[in-house]
Formats: sequence, C-alpha cells, structure tokens
Amino acid sequence: MVFKKWFKRMGITLEEAHMAFLTDMEELHEKELRKKLPPKLPDSGKFTIPCTIKGVNIEEVLLDLGSSIN
Repeated sequence: MVFKKWFKRMGITLEEAHMAFLTDMEELHEKELRKKLPPKLPDSGKFTIPCTIKGVNIEEVLLDLGSSIN
C-alpha cells in the first residue's frame, strides 16, 4: 500500500494517522456543537387574507403555507 510506505517515511503508522484524524474530527465536531444557535422566533400565528367568491365576501380565509411541525 502506498500510504503505509508514506506514513512509514513520516515516522508514523497508518493506525496512528487514522487515530489522529478521528481525534481532529471529534474536536471539530465539538467546536461546531458549542456554537450558539440563533434564537427561536415567536409563532407568527395564522395567515389569513380577505377573499370574495361569487360575490360572497369572506373577511379571513386561512391559507395553507405547507409548513409542518416536527
């Protein structure tokens, strides 16, 4: 394997390089987790508009914006 020879010349084993990589990735992941999340926005409530259908006026028609709650 080419990598084993290269790591051997660098004075480290493939396993040591792999462990160093995993350690670096864990530190990066922890750093990202420590970042603050933006504050949650308040609920915007219902979204309604006035509507007229065949001369019938409806003051508040509820619109489905296609959002979902997880």
